[in-house]
Amino acid sequence: MERLWKRIASPSRRRVCLPLLTLAVLADVWPYLELQPVWKDPPSLYASLGPKSGAVLLELPLHPHPDWFAENIPYMYFSIWHWTKMVNGYSGSSPMSYWTMVESTVGFPKAGSVDYLQRTGVTHVTLHCGLWDEGACRQVMGEIDHDSRFRLVASTRWEGVESRLYELRR
Repeated sequence: MERLWKRIASPSRRRVCLPLLTLAVLADVWPYLELQPVWKDPPSLYASLGPKSGAVLLELPLHPHPDWFAENIPYMYFSIWHWTKMVNGYSGSSPMSYWTMVESTVGFPKAGSVDYLQRTGVTHVTLHCGLWDEGACRQVMGEIDHDSRFRLVASTRWEGVESRLYELRR
């Protein structure tokens, strides 16, 4: 803009060009924000949780790829209804402890991932098939249902499919 301004020597041309250049700059920096609809309510299974429950929550699905980190945003949104401590969410940054948890829970509920969650203090796990591939969600649900370390606390339909809350026993 400065170089262009220096090329306009005539004061009368500058008076005409100044508003046009100002509009060009504003148009260039005008933000484009594509709004997405959000849910009016979270799944109802959070009713038994809350800050006084002492629960520590892992929300699933948990996506292991760094480009999918923002997939945790719905969990932070849901948290405004329950205010329960969580091990995954979204704060705009991803500390190394988050990636350690992601790596340690690959293959959940197999391969020592449940032991890892117990060691880190997780007491509850949610599964939201509406945020996941339904087949993969059903498979994990079936595995959890056959694992004596988990107790089903709540189940509901949300987004047309099932969401569940499990307690992870010590």
